[in-house]
Amino acid sequence: MTYAILWQPKDSKYLPYFVDGQEFKNYQAQRPVTLSGRDLIRGILHEYTNEDTEFPAVKGSWLSILNNLSQSFEYESLEKLILDAASHTRTEHGCKPSKLILEGGTKLIPGSAQIREDLKLDKNVLERGNL
Repeated sequence: MTYAILWQPKDSKYLPYFVDGQEFKNYQAQRPVTLSGRDLIRGILHEYTNEDTEFPAVKGSWLSILNNLSQSFEYESLEKLILDAASHTRTEHGCKPSKLILEGGTKLIPGSAQIREDLKLDKNVLERGNL
């Protein structure tokens, strides 16, 4: 695996950050890790459907956080942010983590045909064992 989910405390709850690249290497080497808003976006989406976390997470606040980050990064919509996060993750890490991000996206925006279609494609690739 070339990424990790780091849970960081904030206001008596925990937020998930998707850490990869140099920051993942820092994490593995037990060096300080710099976390970004983009890491938080992918972390929230990756963990949105995870019910087995040991950290006290208030998922009800996650949609508000994503909407705020969507505006901060000047996305035209939350749907576009989710699709971009999944696409970037797929490019760097394959279909398994992007599938998890898209599953979170379908929970947040169940009416999005594009998120459902991308999720279907990731599932098909994983069923074939290609990525």
